[in-house]
Amino acid sequence: MAQTDLFGNTPEAKKKSFYNRYDLLSWLIKTMRIGDTEQAIQGLWLMLCEGIPQKVIAKKLVDFASEDAIEPESFNFAFNAYQYIKEVGQETNTLSRVMIHLCKARKHYSSLEEHKLEVKRIHIREVTKSAYKKGVKPMEVPEWIYDIYTAKGKSLKKSGKQIDERFSGVLTGSGLFCRALYLRDGTIDPSKSEMEDLKSTHLAKCEKEKLTADEYLKKYGITATEFLSNDQ
Repeated sequence: MAQTDLFGNTPEAKKKSFYNRYDLLSWLIKTMRIGDTEQAIQGLWLMLCEGIPQKVIAKKLVDFASEDAIEPESFNFAFNAYQYIKEVGQETNTLSRVMIHLCKARKHYSSLEEHKLEVKRIHIREVTKSAYKKGVKPMEVPEWIYDIYTAKGKSLKKSGKQIDERFSGVLTGSGLFCRALYLRDGTIDPSKSEMEDLKSTHLAKCEKEKLTADEYLKKYGITATEFLSNDQ
């Protein structure tokens, strides 16, 4: 007589395996990457029938969402589903919906800006890893990094030297400086300003009056360029 479990069910005979599990994982990732929903669904069900744990598949969906998808909601959806499946053990519908969402989600290759950032990310990663492998220092820390919150900055200030505080803090002087610099240039580029720019009388007055940079510019009818200027 066949053995039964606590619920009276007869355990199924061990299923035959037709595929390498790593091949199926690769199939799922690549079909989601190119947005082929039908193949991705097929790949998912092959993985499930091959006995790959849903938690493993869900973790791969999180990895894919963080690497390929542009919108933050894709990662949130995948991560929440992973946490849920870890808790309940399995939930095929949730797994399927997340996978379909990721198939349809915008990928980094669909945006020129995101594509450039992806290429840059991989390039910097490989150059940095290669330098460490060779025992070579990859790059020097930019001087404008060394403010009072860094070891070198503290040492410089203690020895009486000027430190760069253009980008230190958020709300006070340097925060006002960053806002004015952005209004002036449309970007924050350390090479387009000097440490001396922090000594602007307007900036000090703005901080004293507890105004935002925009409020100050409007109140006194000046431009961001004038705000950062030391010529009073």
